[in-house]
Amino acid sequence: MTYFQNHLHQMNCSDYRDRAYPIGSGVTEAACKTVIKQRLCCSGIRWKETGAGVALSLRALVLTPTR
Repeated sequence: MTYFQNHLHQMNCSDYRDRAYPIGSGVTEAACKTVIKQRLCCSGIRWKETGAGVALSLRALVLTPTR
């Protein structure tokens, strides 16, 4: 409850909907699937942490329309 009380000013859902801001985790979850899962979970591919980080950074740049 403390978290919600401390962040109440950030939870103006009706205002965010009026501004067409995404509300909820669906957008984030879809981005994870697009950016991470499709790139790192291909058959036969193994990644080290550093290589995966570089690949994900580049993929995020490619998929971000406003860089």
